Amino acid sequence: MALGSLLINILFVEIFPLAVVAKLQLARTTPFGQLAILIGLAALFDEHFQKRNWAVAVPLVVIPVSHFPGLMLSLFAGALTRLEALSPHLRAKADLAIFALVAVGFYPWMSPDFPLPFLSAILTGPVLLLILISPYILQRLLRSARLATLAAGSLACLSVGLLADGLMERLPPRLERLFESKVALYRLGNDDVTKLALRFRDKSDKDALVLVPPSVSHFRLDSLRSVVVDFKSFPFTDQGMIKWAERMEVVLGIPLRPGLEFEKSDAVFSSRPARALVEVAQHYHAQYILSRRNWHPDMPGEEVDSEGSWVIWRLSDSSA
Repeated sequence: MALGSLLINILFVEIFPLAVVAKLQLARTTPFGQLAILIGLAALFDEHFQKRNWAVAVPLVVIPVSHFPGLMLSLFAGALTRLEALSPHLRAKADLAIFALVAVGFYPWMSPDFPLPFLSAILTGPVLLLILISPYILQRLLRSARLATLAAGSLACLSVGLLADGLMERLPPRLERLFESKVALYRLGNDDVTKLALRFRDKSDKDALVLVPPSVSHFRLDSLRSVVVDFKSFPFTDQGMIKWAERMEVVLGIPLRPGLEFEKSDAVFSSRPARALVEVAQHYHAQYILSRRNWHPDMPGEEVDSEGSWVIWRLSDSSA
């Protein structure tokens, strides 16, 4: 179901855009699909663990922490029927071979940047594996339900504590780097546009409106100021999509067409005359324009701030 949703999303949002499909936001179903897959793998693991069928049980907990879980799970699913058809003598050999394959480090050896992240992989692989199977291990090893609950609660508190310390940047440096490599966090960049946006946030009015190159999508977030349009401020209503497309075409000066990626829009934006951009800004009542100095050296207006080649100009009523 999750795969079908993603396929529909790719076809009718990226390739053949349809407003109805875009508003459904089917890509957001991916985490629920992943959760359903993990639940299914856990049930399958329990079944084969009871049968001591290690050829199936061991890979089921290793594959989710591999670099290519989808590919590995598909290959394993194809081999599963073959394993079931083996005679008991051959199955025992298959168990031994698959277990040995996992034991030598199936996860870390598949690291695409080996050997640099090898230590990170060999640490995080078993840790993730332990997290996945720890409830099952506690249930099997601890006879008392109270002890199992206490141990599970302690591990949960420890995990939450590590997560909180990582988010607040209180972990030791090495552990912090490992945490940031595994948890996707939004960090302010150190590029020229970010520096300019942070200063602009402090010196501009809250209702300021800025005309920016559509590819510069993080200026709005970093400066906390409104922009005329960019590639990421995309609406999900029919009227909103029409207005977004109209603004993009006015700013770029060309009709939108398939294949116009945001990286390529810089060439279009930079080729527009400065006077044309001023007219666009005044049409939408924008008081400022962000651009590169080498793109528009003749930009009329007052230079408010600059960082590297990026400049913010304030427009006056007589700029046009």
